[in-house]
Formats: sequence, C-alpha cells, structure tokens
Amino acid sequence: MMDFCLSKACLIFCTASCSVKLQKEGLASVKLVTIDEAAQLKECESAIPLQLPGLQHAILVGDEQQLPAMVQSKIAEDAEFGRSLFQRLASLGQEKHRLNIQYRMHPSISLFPSREFYDRQILDAASVTQGSYDRCFLQHKMYGSYAFINMAKGKEDFEKGYSPRNMIEVAAVADILARLHEVISPYKGQVNAIEEKLAKKYSEDKDSDFCVSVRSVDGFQGGEEDIIIISTVGCNGNGKIGFLSNRQRTNVSLTKAKYCLRVLGSGTTLINSESVWKYLVENAKARGCYHDADEDDKLERAITDALIETDQLDYLFNFDSFRLGRPRRKGSNDPAKSLSGQLASLSLRDKPETSSWLSLYRVLQQTNVAFGRESMGQVRTESLVDIVLSWSMEDVLNKNLYKDKVNQIPKRFSSTTQYLSSFINPLIEETRVSLCSGIESVSQAPACEIMSLKVGKGHKPPGKLCYVIQTKQTADHSNENGPYEPEAGDVIAVTDMTPKCIGDLNRPHLRRPYLIAVVRAPKDGGSDTIPIRSSKPIERQRRLFGVYLMNMTTNNRIWTALHPEPAGANMNVIEKVIRVDSHVSSTCNRCLSGENMTVVGSDIKDMIRSLELNESQEAAIVKSISMTKCSHTPSVKLIWGPPGTGKTQTVACLLQALLKLKHRTLTCAPTNMAIIQVAKRLVKQVTDSIDHGSYGMGDIILFGNEERMKIDDHDELSNIFLDHRAEILTRCLSPSSGLKCKSESVVCLLEDPEKQYSVYLQGSQKTKTSICLQGQEDEKGEPLLTFKEFFSKQFCSKSEQLTFCIENLCTHLPTSVITLDKLLRMTVVLKLLYSFKDRKKNVYELAKSVVGRKELIQKLKLLPVRSLPNFFCVEVIKDFCLSKACLIFCTASGSLPGLQHAILVGDEQQLPAMVQSKIAEDAEFGRSLFQRLASLGQEKHLLNIQYRMHPSISLFPNREFYDSQILDAASVKQGSYDRCFLQHNMYGPYAFINIARGKEDFEKGYSPRNMIEVAAVADILARLHEESIKTKQKISVGVISPYKGQVNAIEEKLAKKYSADKDSDFCVSVRSVDGFQGGEEDIIIISTVRCNGNGKIGFLSNRQRTNVSLTRAKYCLWVLGSGTTLINSGSVWKDLVENAKARGCYHDADEDDKLARAITDALIQTDQLDDLFNFDSLRLGRPRRKGSNDSGKSISGQLASLSLIDKPETSSRRRGRRR
Repeated sequence: MMDFCLSKACLIFCTASCSVKLQKEGLASVKLVTIDEAAQLKECESAIPLQLPGLQHAILVGDEQQLPAMVQSKIAEDAEFGRSLFQRLASLGQEKHRLNIQYRMHPSISLFPSREFYDRQILDAASVTQGSYDRCFLQHKMYGSYAFINMAKGKEDFEKGYSPRNMIEVAAVADILARLHEVISPYKGQVNAIEEKLAKKYSEDKDSDFCVSVRSVDGFQGGEEDIIIISTVGCNGNGKIGFLSNRQRTNVSLTKAKYCLRVLGSGTTLINSESVWKYLVENAKARGCYHDADEDDKLERAITDALIETDQLDYLFNFDSFRLGRPRRKGSNDPAKSLSGQLASLSLRDKPETSSWLSLYRVLQQTNVAFGRESMGQVRTESLVDIVLSWSMEDVLNKNLYKDKVNQIPKRFSSTTQYLSSFINPLIEETRVSLCSGIESVSQAPACEIMSLKVGKGHKPPGKLCYVIQTKQTADHSNENGPYEPEAGDVIAVTDMTPKCIGDLNRPHLRRPYLIAVVRAPKDGGSDTIPIRSSKPIERQRRLFGVYLMNMTTNNRIWTALHPEPAGANMNVIEKVIRVDSHVSSTCNRCLSGENMTVVGSDIKDMIRSLELNESQEAAIVKSISMTKCSHTPSVKLIWGPPGTGKTQTVACLLQALLKLKHRTLTCAPTNMAIIQVAKRLVKQVTDSIDHGSYGMGDIILFGNEERMKIDDHDELSNIFLDHRAEILTRCLSPSSGLKCKSESVVCLLEDPEKQYSVYLQGSQKTKTSICLQGQEDEKGEPLLTFKEFFSKQFCSKSEQLTFCIENLCTHLPTSVITLDKLLRMTVVLKLLYSFKDRKKNVYELAKSVVGRKELIQKLKLLPVRSLPNFFCVEVIKDFCLSKACLIFCTASGSLPGLQHAILVGDEQQLPAMVQSKIAEDAEFGRSLFQRLASLGQEKHLLNIQYRMHPSISLFPNREFYDSQILDAASVKQGSYDRCFLQHNMYGPYAFINIARGKEDFEKGYSPRNMIEVAAVADILARLHEESIKTKQKISVGVISPYKGQVNAIEEKLAKKYSADKDSDFCVSVRSVDGFQGGEEDIIIISTVRCNGNGKIGFLSNRQRTNVSLTRAKYCLWVLGSGTTLINSGSVWKDLVENAKARGCYHDADEDDKLARAITDALIQTDQLDDLFNFDSLRLGRPRRKGSNDSGKSISGQLASLSLIDKPETSSRRRGRRR
C-alpha cells in the first residue's frame, strides 16, 4: 500500500536521507526534486535524492550566508566536507535567483545584515515599514527596535571547562526578561546558565501570552520571534571571541527578530575581535544605537548585584582610579575616608547580601555622585600632559628631578604590569630633558603672534584650562625654517614678547610667570582656530606670542601604550616578549612541531623565487609566512639585517607575499623616511607584478603627516596615501559626482540623445525649426551646436568623468569591495569608452546606431553601483579604507586588536634610539626590543650577503661587528666595482688619511670641530667635482661626522657650492652619523674631528655609530683623522687604524701635495702656526752643498721681523709660508 501511494503521488515530502526509499524498483520515476535549506545540507547528502531514477531537474533553495551543515571533525571540516552543493555552485558563479524582499524584520534590524551579508540587495516589504511595526515594549530609549547594549563590566568563564558563559550578561538578560521577552546565545554554556537563572519561570508555549525560548544559534535556524536578545558572552582584553566570529552564525542571530533586536556584549572585546562584530558595534555607534548598560538604572542595579554575587569585586571597587572632580569645600565629607573606614571593618568572607556589603554599596553610590558620576572601575590615569603642565620652570631645569625615581630597566620581567611600568619614569625624565633643551635654546626658537584668545571646550578651572587661539605668522618671528604655525602636540611658551634668553620666560616680578601650553589638536580648517591647554590661566595682554619649545606627540603615544585600557589592551605579543626564556618564538606544539607551518603554497614560492633573492632572504620570508599561519600561539621573529644585506628588499618581498595571501599586516618604522623607503619598494614590486593596471592598490595604505612625509616628492605613493585616497573616493562615491551619477548621466544621453538635444535647444530658447541651421547663434551670441556637435561634446565630457570614477574606484577601493568579476565588468566599460575617445568619428556613429547604444547601455547597467559603499564623508571613508586594507604603513602605532605575530627587522649593531637624558640612557631607556631579545639569546635569522660595499670597505666592519659572517655578493666583487675617482694611491676603495696637524675646538662651547679636517674635506670635494666634470662621471658623495659642530663648519665652508639633489651629476650630502642611518653614497668621507694628546674622543667611541659610518660607501671610503689620537683612544678606532696600517691603507695627508697645500693654508688662516712652524721637526731631504744658503737661517730671520699680529694674508706671511 505504501509503495502504491508513493508511486501515484504528485508531491512527496521527506528528508534528503529518506529519499533513498524512492529508489525501489517499480516505483514511478521522479522528474523534479526540490531541496529546501539546501545550503545546510552536505553535498554528499544531496547526492541521495539527486540519484533518483528518471530525475531530470533539481531546484536548490537556500542561503549560503546562513548556517552550513554540522561537521564535528575538524579534519573533515578543513577538507570542506560540510560544504553544500548550493554553496559550491554559487562559488563557481552559478546564477542564483534572489528573493529580494524581506517580510520579517523591522527596517532598523534588517539594515546591518542586508548591507554586510547581501550587498544591500534586499528590500524591506511595505508591511514592515508601516507604523504598526514600531512596537514599544519597554520605556527607555535603549529599548527601541534595534540596540547594542554595551556590557563593559564582568568577565567570561567556562562551564565545565569547555563552553564559555558570562554571568553578568545572564543577569542582564534575566532583568530584561523580568520586564519582558526572547533570547539567543552562540554558546551552550550561556544557554544553560540563562535557563538555570530563569528556572522555567516563563512558558515556552507559543500559544501563551508571554513565551520565552532560550537556544543556541543553531537551534534558531529558520525561526523568528517578536523580540530577540543576543548574548555574545565574550569579554576579554585580547578580542578573542572564538566561533562567535563565524559570519554565518552571526547572520542567523541577527535576522530572527521581527520587532526588536537587542545585542548584549562587550563593545571593546567585539571591536578588538576584528570580525564582523567589530563592524556591527561601529555601525551601532554611527546610527546612535549604541548604549552603555548603566544608562538604564534598573539594568545597572541588576549588573551590580551580579558582580557582588559572582565576587567580581575588581570591576565594582577600584579605589586607585578615584579622582575628585573638583576641590572639596572645607569641612565637607570626604567619601574616600568613609570608604576606607567601611573597608577596614569589612570581611571579604561576608556574603554579598549582608548588611555590611549593602552599607558599603550605598556609600559607593554616594561616592560615585561625588566623583562626578564616573563609571565604577574605570581607571583614570594622570596623563603625560598633566605632568608636563604641572612642572615649574625650576622643575624643568632641575637635572636631578627624577634621578631617584628612574630605575634600571631589567632584561626580564615577571608580568606585563612590571614591563609597562618600568618605562614610565624614564619617559617622564626624557620628556623633561626635551623640554629643558627647548627652553635653553629659546632664543633661536620659532614663534607666532597670538591674535585672539577665547575660553575653549572643556575649560574647567583650576584643573583644566582650555583655550582656543588664532595665530598669525610674521617674518620677524620666523626662524630659518620659515613662519611657525603650532601643530598638534607642540608645547609652546605663552609670552608677551619674543624671548631673547631663558629669563624672559619667567618674570614673576612683572606678574608674568612661566606659562606653557600644549596644542591639543591641529588647526580647525573651518574656523582657523587652534585648541590649547595651558599650565596657568592666560590673561589677555596687549600682545601675546607662542614660542615653540618641543613636540610631545610621540611621547604621548608611548604614554598611552604604557597605560592600556584594562578591557581593550591586546597583550598577546607583549606577554610573549616578557618571558624569561630565550626562545619566545619557539614553534607552536599544536602545529605538529612546525610540520604544517612550513607549508607555503607553490604560487607563493614561485613568486618568491621570481624576485631573485638569495637563500638567506628567501628563508627569512618563508619562515615568516609559516609563522603567520599559526593561530594558536603568539610569536616574535627577529630578522637580522646588517648593512647592505637587503633588509628593505626582504621586507618588501615578504609584504608582497602577505598581500597575496590577504594577511592583514601593519608595517611600522621609527622615521617617516624609513617607512617611505619600504612603501616605495613594495609599491614598485606590486606595480610590476599586477595584471590590471593599479587594481589592488586599494589593499595597501600609507598614512601619516603628509607634510612631514613629503608625499609630494614621492609621486608613486599618491595611490596608497590615505588622505589622497579619501579625497578621491569622496568624489567618486558622492551622489552628485560619483559613479552612480555619472553612469546614469551617460545612460540617459544614450537612451534618448534626441530628447537631450531638444532640452539643450529649449535651454537656448530656440525653436525646433532652427535646429539644423549650422552656424546659427543663440541669444548670447554663441554658435548653436548641431546635433552631431552636441552629442559628441556631451558624450566625451560625460564619459571622461565616468572614466575618472571607474579608474579611481578600481585603484582605491580594496579588492574585497571591487572583486575580480566586478573589475572585469568595469574594464569592459572602460575599453568601450576609450575606443570612442580614441576614434572621435565613431562618437557620432554611436549616436546614430541604436544597436551600438544599446550594447553600451547594457554594459553600463552592469556596473557594480549598488555594491559600492554608500557614504562619502572623508573621515568615514578613511575608517572604511583602514578597516579593509591588507597592508598598512605608518611610523608608529598603539595596541592592535587581534595581533598575534610580530616580525622585528633590524640590526642592534647599528644606531639605537636617540635618548637625550643621561639618566634615562643609563637606565637603558633607549634599548630596543630587538636588542633585548637578542641579548637574551633569542634566535635571529641573519641576512648574510651584502650588496653595497666594495670588499675592501666591508672587510673591517664585517670582522669587527659581525664575526666575519657576512659574505660579499658577486656584484661587488666584479671589476666594475673598482672605481678610480682621483689619481693618487691614497684614494683607492679604502683609506685612512692621517691628518696629524691641527686641533679640535668647540663651536659655541658644546660641539667639537676641526677646521683643518674641514679644509681637507673641501679640497677633496673640489677635486672630485673637477673629475666629475672632466670625465662626465655621475658621482654622489657623503660627508659624515659624528659632531654637529663639524657638520655645520663643513656646510659653511662649502657654502652650498654643490647640489644635494640625487639626480644631479655631482651631489654632496653632509650629515651627522644619525642622519646617514639607512643611506648610501658612491663615496663616503668621514671626518673624525678629534685631535688631542690624550686620546679622548667622546661619543665617537660608540661602536654602533662607528659601524654606521663605515658601512655607507659603495665604491670608496676615506677616513680623515688623527691616527695618534685614535690609537690612544683604546676604542674600536684604535683597531681600525692598526688594521689600515696592516693592510697598507694608512696614508699621511702630506703624501698628496695638493692636500698638504690645502692643510697648510688652513693652518695659517686659523693661526695654528705652532703646527705649521715646528723647527725641531724639520729634516732636510738631503745634505746641503758647502756654501749653499741655509734656509733655516733665512726663515729665522724672517720670523724675527714677523709680527704674530699680522693677518695671515699679509705679504710677509705669504713669503714665510712659501719659504
């Protein structure tokens, strides 16, 4: 009977697996199978009904954006065993018929999932947009149709060790339900906790007046309720949310509510997760749907009770964070004292409901009011700006102010708290010294006149003094760098005059005491005002000036990083680097001892091989990529790149591989120049490798200060610079100038060009009878266009604007938005537009061709207009671009949510960070993380082939600093690397030129200089310049000195005689050692300056500075100095001089007659005659013939009549010099 019924039925319903029963012999065949929820069915399960006898057609109904089939095995899941046939076909481009009107959700609820999961292609039915869908269930603004309720307090724990729960969210759900409704959670542990809390208090019967159903996400697939409450559970500092991040589960959770959707969770945790939940929270904030739980008093009370019940007192009572909002009146009650008295008698063993606890809680409530209603548990730390503004001028100038507070920074740390706090006092001391330096040089500081002064936002005297100022730059208050305009982070002295000395900053006897201010933000372009915060009230004077002292932006950022928000800090990598063992980047055990981490795709390997890297560079890249594949354990890798070994090239190639893998990566460097160089190299490599113009650049972002980065000097970076990108996208996404507008404008012209021409004529107030008379003029006296001219002009203009939008959207939007299929559609349109633009005659043919117009219209309508972002605010676009980018470049960054791996590329043998304070320097404040880890034995991957220096140059630094581990590349050993720039054997690839005569002096009392070495440098440069002109060789020369005084003296001597432009045929760059870090030149001349009898050479003895100096030259390195002084120093320079002597590279300056003559002239000009005329040292070259003149007697006769007061240029001195 069953078989008979099955064989005669027209419609048969069964599960997919039960359909096997229809495969019996004798049963009538089934022609069509319809599989509902097909996206939730494993493809192998679909094979059961698809094999029915006689089956010809199949209809799959589903949504791959919702829950897939359940797969328990992780191995099977990774093998795509759970993928449905629906999903696979859709991913291959199979056409899907979309049902595009939703009838369930209030528009406020559908807005985010429609945008996030369905590219805004789902419309709201009329029924859900009616007023009847606006239901008010609870009387509070946070309980509207859609809300994210931020649960900042509390923490997650694990039920039975495996499924997380959050008892504070449980309490919140119970409280809301007590006043209402319906719940979802992704975790079974949370479901159990909520059910236990509710204790079957509410009915689950759909027919009852009030029913509550508590289920996991999977249990709600296909369901709907009037109100949904989602409990996200996760609440931690690192943004870890487990499988809550699954987009499909998120979609199901967000689309089950009809009238109201309430999402409960930790906003900070979800933002740090870098998942779809981050965008949900940000979207809620942007829409005004984000609410803190304590906005509702009843909900706050329920949370507080739960915190007490669960002993989470650290969130409830945080006395260290209390700050009084205002000074207390004399005799007023001090709630802090009241609290301390209560706590003294309170036992933590007391139950939360005891009277002692309740009494304390009431006191806390009163305290909260007295302290300005600050949130309980919110740590308020004094800022670095607060500290700087609290200093008196005597404090700033006091070198011992923090001497007893700055402790040695250890190499090993027991906790993140110890690690972060160890840098705080050294940072304060370094800031003090920087400010002290600014005050001491105030007479040379740039200044601006303050034209207006008003009380600003946030002004709360006496603690917070905020003003807004307007400034004027005038020539008489400028320095050599031009007019001064205060920037964000600048510390300025506010005075009634431009100070000529330190005393002008502090004149209390004139009621003008020391007063400084910090610029809080950059100038407001709209009002041209600058917000500042001052140390004292500013009284309006007849004239006021702002004098630059320092900028503390970087120090403020460091301060923020040292004081992370408890709930928002990502300590994954920090916790890794503070561990005392020497293997912080050891392979994760869960990655099978590295077996599956070493698997790098063949396409990536092929790309790496194509970049012509050496083995050490390739290995560094492959190991780094393998490390990033581990999702279990944070790790830190060190890549050791000595000078010339291709650090920048290696980093750029690594980033190119990570870009291909779509691995979101931030690249930082200490300076703008360093990050610019890496970004330029990466952009060049990516540009050379991409197939579709500049498509893909949208995945790369460089951001920072445009002026300081000098972006205008680097055209190749304009396509990735964030400010430029936001400006372009604002135009391309704008309703009035964007792609949608411009494409519709072209379509409108093509659909009915005659009508457009008619509108044009009507606008010109001409009748239709006159339209064909070519050359006729309109009322303005301008020729009236014929139809052909009109169409050609309009089409060319509109298509040019459309082309601009398409090209820039393809360039600047990330590939996650402009996918490859969208790019191809846009490229087709571009090619068509270009074809008409290149052949202008065809434009009119297009006007006459209905078929041609229809084809172009069809292509234009396929442009992905609807899938583009629908915002065009510059700041929103910047945030969007940053959130979607794969590679981000900047100079520095704070704590990054979700960060798991760090790669440090550097060389601790080169320059460390600059530290001005001797106290901070002695405390190891300038030590890098790279250096500390290396000193603890952390493994470093060495790049072991250098491509910069001639082997004669690399020999000494390789032996001295790198234990001879660095090899010379074949390219630097070829004959083409042997360059002869000057005709003398002392000017070979490597030489130490001994300048024995002369002496050091001190420019302005602090920086040494040596004018004899200055003269020697100038002479060598003059002859190099002559040779460059004569031989037409392009030469770049770098002159390095460790002392600013010598740099200034050389620059003054050269008087801008030579170009510093790298593109010129002969360029000269004179800089300190620090200024040459990362640079290279054809020839390097080092002026060591020091020349004394005791071997004192100051910080010239610093090994890291020496290494940098010696490794900048490509073809020739010439070191100028006093051999005797350097040998007596007992430093690395002693070894260098002795090594030069052993190699035959040591030369006395007077071996070169021209150089000896230049030195002699300098000795006379600087009155160093004791070095010039030393008769004890005179030795005749050969015995004199009997009766010949005795030149010694002749000279002594000259000297007897020579006055030392005579100027060096007098004839008597010239004669003496010649003799």
